[in-house]
Amino acid sequence: MIDVLARLRDEEWGPEAGAVMPLGATSMIHPANADEVASLARLARDTGFDHLSFRVILGRDHRMNFSTEQLASLRTQFAEIRRSVVSDSFQVFLPTRDLTDTGYVPSRHFTVCRASTHRAVVEVGSAPDRAAVVPCGRYRGEGYRSEGADGRRTLFGELDGRATLSGLHGTASSQRMLAEFPHRCGDCIDRSMNKVLEGISEYLVKSPGAQFHPFDTDGVSGDGAGA
Repeated sequence: MIDVLARLRDEEWGPEAGAVMPLGATSMIHPANADEVASLARLARDTGFDHLSFRVILGRDHRMNFSTEQLASLRTQFAEIRRSVVSDSFQVFLPTRDLTDTGYVPSRHFTVCRASTHRAVVEVGSAPDRAAVVPCGRYRGEGYRSEGADGRRTLFGELDGRATLSGLHGTASSQRMLAEFPHRCGDCIDRSMNKVLEGISEYLVKSPGAQFHPFDTDGVSGDGAGA
């Protein structure tokens, strides 16, 4: 289906299609697919995706163990991907952390999960024709469940076609859930984003009138003003 979507997108937006509506895929790196990552990257490119992210499986209960041969194979394939698969029109994001990393306890690094309020993960809800929103990518796959194993809500809510991100996060049930993060999370995939948002928040508290300006292509602030 992605090849059809990519074709329709290209017909709609032409040369700017990739910038207007980028299509991305994610693949976890597991011992079972350790010899297939280069093939997966080529498949994603040839199918019509614009980028592919390889992720490490996190969680203390899901620690991965790779053989010496598998690690050597992965290093070789990563080099092959950089050399012959990546291009101006197709990017591959390879893991920078150790493949056996189990992550970290987020509450030891920040007290508020701001990342979960700045985007939404939409997936299949309680029925095939219903859409649901989960707190963050860490909880992908729970969209079809209305309650967790402990009886608590795992979803922010089901979309009715009119919901907005701000409106969804503004509901009482969403606020209760947001208050539980990151303390209820045993591990986290958004440390970097949370640290960035935390830094911005702290700066704004110290300097309420601060303005943040975009950087130009040379990495220099547009007019040198603001933070």
